[in-house]
Amino acid sequence: MTLLIDGVALVTGAGKSQRIKRECALTFAAEGARGVVFADLGHDAALVAAQKSEEFASHPQKPHEVQRMVNTAMETFGRIDYNINSAGVGVQKGLPVEDADHVEMNRFWQVNVLGTLNCIKAVMKEQDITTIVSRCRREVGRGVIINLRSCNSYVATPNIVQDTTTKHAEIADVVLFMACPRASYVTGVGWLVDGGATFVVVR
Repeated sequence: MTLLIDGVALVTGAGKSQRIKRECALTFAAEGARGVVFADLGHDAALVAAQKSEEFASHPQKPHEVQRMVNTAMETFGRIDYNINSAGVGVQKGLPVEDADHVEMNRFWQVNVLGTLNCIKAVMKEQDITTIVSRCRREVGRGVIINLRSCNSYVATPNIVQDTTTKHAEIADVVLFMACPRASYVTGVGWLVDGGATFVVVR
């Protein structure tokens, strides 16, 4: 079954050290995306991961950098069909809730939450004026935005309150399906894809 992925993908957090996130970007390319933008906090990380695709260094918590990233993508490819927001930071030191550090919590909030919001706003402005594309006798619309989070968004894990409230994670194959025309009726839902990690049997 072909997924009919032939547009332009913008994947945040796709640097060389982010294996699963990078795999999302590479999978778009493998499935036939016309262009893939690898965006990451570090320019070198994005460059190595992207290789021959478009790379871009951007701090998602800074609106002007996000806008510059989106502008560059539009100037290069003319449209953004798939926006995968997976940029996020991790816990540097696990602490119980009562000892959680405000500075680190703010770092999580700035990148994982406000960074995602900044990307959504900038991309939506372009998708709103993008030509509608139809494939497989089904109207795809002007684009897809997918925000990725870890299973810690569903299950509280001790000593990582920052991660539980803000973090991202993803599985490339599911992301590709959610972005393709065959999933065009899937809107506004959260899919838990964790290999059964959060499945608990109580006896």
